[in-house]
Formats: sequence, structure tokens, C-alpha cells
Amino acid sequence: MIVKDFFITEAFDLSDFKEEPIQLFDIPILQVPNRYGKVLIEDKVRLQDIVESIDPKYGHVRTLNDKNTNDMFCFGTCENPDLGRSISNIKTKSKFFMVDYDNGYTIEQFEKDYKDYFYLLYTSFSHTKELNKFRVIMYGNYDKPLNDRQQKTILSHAFRNADQTTLQPNRFFYLPAHKENSEYVFKQHFGKQFPLWCNDMRKFLDKQLADEARVAKRDKEYYNFHEKKNVDCSNGKAVQTYINTPYPNKTGNGDSDHNLFCAMFSCIINKDFKTLELVKSKARSEGWTEKEIEHKQNDIERKI
Repeated sequence: MIVKDFFITEAFDLSDFKEEPIQLFDIPILQVPNRYGKVLIEDKVRLQDIVESIDPKYGHVRTLNDKNTNDMFCFGTCENPDLGRSISNIKTKSKFFMVDYDNGYTIEQFEKDYKDYFYLLYTSFSHTKELNKFRVIMYGNYDKPLNDRQQKTILSHAFRNADQTTLQPNRFFYLPAHKENSEYVFKQHFGKQFPLWCNDMRKFLDKQLADEARVAKRDKEYYNFHEKKNVDCSNGKAVQTYINTPYPNKTGNGDSDHNLFCAMFSCIINKDFKTLELVKSKARSEGWTEKEIEHKQNDIERKI
């Protein structure tokens, strides 16, 4: 677990911080004893406790043969410790966040790209000199709480070289450990808080949310047919649009895929199989194979 030794031999130097002090105490964390742990342990630690857990000079970095036996942690609190690590159970109440790199991006590149910001960096279990694999603890500067989606969206934009699957707030990371005789690297760098909520990030987030809203609206149009069971399908807008529109391609710009789906969905939800055969006949004339049409129908029936 995170080391909590209150007899600190070396003060944590804050002289180089250029903004408001980074949170030093009462940092909320969640821990499990290993990868297979189910029950979460809530705790509050100091930043110094975290440093002592990952800086090898304090003697707490483990040498292991199997990383799965190592402790795991994330920043935040939970609704119910017995519910485990599901994203709905984890509540982020800390400005600390973690970023993971394992795809060829080097420690040297990270140091250059993020030289202005505070971070604690340590190498992960499978790190080598040839292929750097490491994790970074950083501190976000934002003036409003971010929900899970906002945080993941912003982090994916700000850390494009990071492992994108590890950016969700409920992601647990192993405490530092390394194989025997392998390299372990720890770096502590003082600097500014990372601007998670600057103008650039706001604009990016607004664009992403607008794109998601457009997709949600389109999906709602797809699946709202089930609320129109009294519609005469043969005169339905979706069917009429498809029947009366020539399509040069099955897919791509101006394709028939979307409208064919809508027309078939309308027919199937209204059990108008006679009109469905007319729709299928037009699809065949446009080059859709029987197998493709059958696959589309099966997909619709599963959604219904």
C-alpha cells in the first residue's frame, strides 16, 4: 500500500512552484491489495507519502516476479467499497491524475514536452532501456469539477501519445515494482499545474460534446421508430425516402446504408413484411447481397 511514515527525513521542497500550492495533504486514494482484489480500501495520504512510495531511495519500491501480486491504486473516492472498480462506483475528488506510456514514447521526449509542469514519473514493471514504459502523476489546474467523460476527453487531447485506454478516472495502476536486475527510473520535477481547463481545452471539449450531441440525435432518429407503432409503414417517411431516392453507392458519401437501415427498421417494428420485401428488392437492385441484407435485418431485430 501507499507508505505512510510520518517521520519524514526530508522536507518536500515547494520553492519552485509557480502557482497556488499543489495539494499536500488529505489526497483521496483508493487501493486494492492486488489485481484480483475486489474490495476497495479508501484512504487519505500526503503527497510526501506518495513520493516515498515511488522514490527508490526510501526503499519501498518492490522487486517482484509477477506484477499481478502488487498493490494497485487510483486517485479518488468510491460510493461503496464492496462494489469494486466499476466506473459508476469511483468518484474523482482530486486534481491529481495519472498518465501511462507504453508505445515507444520515451521518458526523454516526455521531459521535453512537459518541462513546464509538475510531475512524478516512475517506470512500470515491463520497462526497458530499449522500450520505455512509464507512468506519470500530474496535478490538474481547473476551476470547476470535471465529470468522467470530460476528464477522459480532455486528457486524450492533452496527452495524445499516452495509452488512451488508461485515461478513465476509475483506472487503477500498480505501485512501482521492477524485475530483479532490471532498470527502475524515478523522476520528480517541479513546475506549474497542468492546465486541464484552459481556453484551448474548453474549445476542444465543446467541439467533442457537440459532435457527441449530433451522433446522439442521429441515434435517436434511428431508434425512435419503436415509439411509432401506429404508423402505416408503407407511407412512412423512412420507407418513402429510401424507395424514392437513387443511391450511387452502398457506402460512403450519399450512400444507401443509413436510409436502408431506417426503412427496414420501420417495416420490421411495424410488422409490415410486405413493404419490407419492396425495400429489400430495391436494396438488391443497388448491389446489396442476400447475406448483407440478412445481416442488417438480424442486427435490427436484436436492437428491437
